[in-house]
Amino acid sequence: MTQAHATPLTDKQERFIYEYLLDQNASAAVRRAGYSGRSAGAQAAELMHHPQVRARIRAELAQMFAELRVTAVRLLRQRTRVAFFDPGKLFDAEGKPLALKDLDPDTRAALVIHYDINPKGGITTRVRSPNCNAALTALEKGYARMMDLSQWEPLQEVAEEEYVSMAEPEAAALAEPEVAEPEVAAQPAAPVHAATPATTFSQRIAQWVAGPSAVPAASNDAGGAAALPAGRTAARGEAKQPALA
Repeated sequence: MTQAHATPLTDKQERFIYEYLLDQNASAAVRRAGYSGRSAGAQAAELMHHPQVRARIRAELAQMFAELRVTAVRLLRQRTRVAFFDPGKLFDAEGKPLALKDLDPDTRAALVIHYDINPKGGITTRVRSPNCNAALTALEKGYARMMDLSQWEPLQEVAEEEYVSMAEPEAAALAEPEVAEPEVAAQPAAPVHAATPATTFSQRIAQWVAGPSAVPAASNDAGGAAALPAGRTAARGEAKQPALA
């Protein structure tokens, strides 16, 4: 997809740009450029909102200021000279006015000077002090904006554990209290008994024939198995015991 080329400016638009660069007065530039029919203010607003016209004016002004070495620092310095103008620097120690060539550069740059030529050819120089109040007001506004920017701090992010929702207190009040379950004491492990070796049928017969001396003691554990029934073993033993006198 190809991008459409921008429509070139008309001759009147080019003339408006040239006229505007002279004094940055859009309404006057419209009249000098030859526009007619509607009010100068409406036509000036329409031209100043035209993207190509705005881009051209911005580029031309930037080039002009660069060639003239007009910077924000230089503008602020001149305004400072006017705001803090000292009339006492216009006179010498005896109170006599100083010639312009004897004034210091800052004082001379702040003055509004013009001259008149009388009919006889004489020249009258008129010196007027600058408008200090307007310059001070402008400086105060600029300084206030700077202080506002200096005091501005970005909002700190709230940690998740510190954030409390408005719905949480209500939910906590409606929720049933949790009852802690009692701790159950750990039961001691049951003793592990050694497993009784199993005996074969022939071994049990041999033990029964040999008598109670050869029969191992019966295990007290429920899991242990007796070699022979206790009654039969005791009877066999009683039969073999000799009678006592």
